[in-house]
Formats: sequence, structure tokens, C-alpha cells
Amino acid sequence: MNLYSIFFERRASEKAVSKNTDLSKHINLSHDILSGSVQKLIPVSNRRNSICHLLGEDFDGYKVLIVAPESSALRDHDFWLQQCTKRLEIVSSFELVQTRAVQGGSEWIWVLDAAVFTDMEEAVDALLEIRTRFPKPTIVLCSTEFGVHDLTCARARVVDASIRLPVSRPELALALSASVSNHEYIVNRRLI
Repeated sequence: MNLYSIFFERRASEKAVSKNTDLSKHINLSHDILSGSVQKLIPVSNRRNSICHLLGEDFDGYKVLIVAPESSALRDHDFWLQQCTKRLEIVSSFELVQTRAVQGGSEWIWVLDAAVFTDMEEAVDALLEIRTRFPKPTIVLCSTEFGVHDLTCARARVVDASIRLPVSRPELALALSASVSNHEYIVNRRLI
């Protein structure tokens, strides 16, 4: 079994559990790793909090726009993002983003799969143009071609964070949080 299949199976099982509406309550298990025994059961009464704790309390004021092809792994995160943000939109074409750029404010986070572009050079050129004309939205670029996640300000002229696909829920949540922090820092320093 290769590493990709492990991630794929985990992501598929997370999706199945998160979309199960028959679950009336969630339970966190605390167990001793060495002995493997369960020490206590902790009921989680608020389902939304159990899903959204990764993003933090203030994230429900943000709107997320995912731009990704139908086959993108980013679309697997639609359920929990819809629960944890003010609004979630998913489109499959970058041209649709350009029409929304005029409306985009600082509460928008754009999560773009690089697969909507013909190559990375086109992606960088398009994002530079958008960033220059409309600096308010936070931008996260995702690609299977990236070697690792980059949650720093190193690519601030183009994006606020970049992540390697496929991505788990905790990794995406961390990237979204980091991108918001990076964007605020860059805007306050007037680097874009």
C-alpha cells in the first residue's frame, strides 16, 4: 500500500463520517497510546464546534471561494467548510473568479487548485494580476506539484499560502488560518 492510498482512504472515511447526518452526538476518545486502552469518554455536545475547532472561533465571519476542477481533492472539504464559514462557493473556472473579484472584500478567502490553469506560469501571472488589481481577498494556491506546504509570507506577491494536494482537514485548516494571518501582516506592511 503506497502513501497516497493511505491518504485517500483516510480522506474518504473522513468524508463518510462527516456527512453522516444520523449521528446524534460525537464522542472524543482519550486513550493511552502505550497500553491502547480507552481511559475516558468525553461527549461533545455541539457538533459545529467539534468540526470547526481547527479553524478557530473567528472564522465564521469569512467567506470561502474554492476554485477547483470537479476531480479536485479540495472538493472533499466542502461539508466542513460550509459548516465553519459564513459562506462557501465552489466554481470550476478561474474566469468566474475574475468576475467576483470586484465584489471581493477582505472577508473572502480564495482557495485555488492550480489545475484550473494550463501550467504554473499561467497561474502565477494570473494571480499577480488579480493581486495587483484586487488586493483584499486572501489567496491560497494548492497544487499536486508543490513539494511541501508553504505557510510563510515568501510568496506574498502572489499568494498568502500554498499547500500541496492532497490535503487533510487539519492541514487545510492550518493553511487557511496562516493565510489570513499572512495577508493581514502583508497588508499592514503595505507590501502588496
